Amino acid sequence: MGKSDFTSATRRDSLRLQHPSFSALVVVMSDTLKITLLGTGIPNPDVNAFDTSTLIEAGDEVVMLDFGRGAVIRLAQAGYPLGYVDTIIISHYHSDHFSGLFDLAMTGTIQQPFSNRGGQLHIFGPWGIDDIAEGAWQATKPDRDIRVADHEIDPEHMRIIRYSCEQEGVVYDRGGLRIIAIEVDHGEFIRPAYAFRVEYGGHVFVHSHDTRYNENLIAQAQGVDVFIHEIAAADTWLGGSPDPSQEADDLGTNALVVRTSRGQDLMERALQAGFLTLTREVNPRYMDSVQPHQRNKKYAVSARHDGLRAEGKTVPRTARLRPDALHADLDPSIARSQYDGTRARVSAGKASEAAPRSLVGR
Repeated sequence: MGKSDFTSATRRDSLRLQHPSFSALVVVMSDTLKITLLGTGIPNPDVNAFDTSTLIEAGDEVVMLDFGRGAVIRLAQAGYPLGYVDTIIISHYHSDHFSGLFDLAMTGTIQQPFSNRGGQLHIFGPWGIDDIAEGAWQATKPDRDIRVADHEIDPEHMRIIRYSCEQEGVVYDRGGLRIIAIEVDHGEFIRPAYAFRVEYGGHVFVHSHDTRYNENLIAQAQGVDVFIHEIAAADTWLGGSPDPSQEADDLGTNALVVRTSRGQDLMERALQAGFLTLTREVNPRYMDSVQPHQRNKKYAVSARHDGLRAEGKTVPRTARLRPDALHADLDPSIARSQYDGTRARVSAGKASEAAPRSLVGR
């Protein structure tokens, strides 16, 4: 897919100061393709995991993949002036992938060393990018009018120039840097949603962004140097070491929760490819002992069972679990949403997948 020519932001030589409270994951390849994960979080506010944003540096080219909440802060913490970035490619329009754009549009124009963008923003994205560009121009008007009146900025520097990416393919090809959009499956109402394949100097980096298990992504991520795949079903908790003797010094143990056969299939492929190493399986009772928040889910058991019953499904026996007593302490609105959600899952055929098999010792 082609794009109009435009002038990239001038790269500025700047003092790189690493903020003591922020540690970015940086991947550097020879010739030189540099990938910095500035944010890997989700919409839940978390000061330790700001929203999705990935900085790509290749020769004279600088591109961001997504620009979620906090990306401006992470750029500053990593030592970059905001004017360093003027080109952003958006994977899809969940808020955690683009909400930082409006901060960059305004703050980036301020003519100070921390910012100092000298031109417009160039934003690539699926259909809907027109709404973002036009909405940003309206939303930034009060700030723009004040700064223009004070002779601080050129108003055009707050303008977003948009490029629509309505199908997968090459979305950026400049200065030896080639970025290819890969269509993925992030849900029925989020189409298209993209992963990205980044090529430069003989190296290849692929970032899945948000997706379900997707054969198209797997096919286009073969043989890459670095593959980053999101996973929302993982968890980390303190004191959760599989080795009880090490729990006192444990800084955090990662777990992957597999609930269905499809989820297990994805995990098995990751194991076969060497991306994961399975060290121990744990049961729900053990999970309860190290993840107290998991116990809270028991309060919704009765509402979920009512949903199964309403759809004519078999309801598990719950002797000694007291689901009705727990239900009495559940907020009625939450109980209703759990009931409705269970019925919706049954209607969609998502309540009959086979349970996962044991993998340990295979």
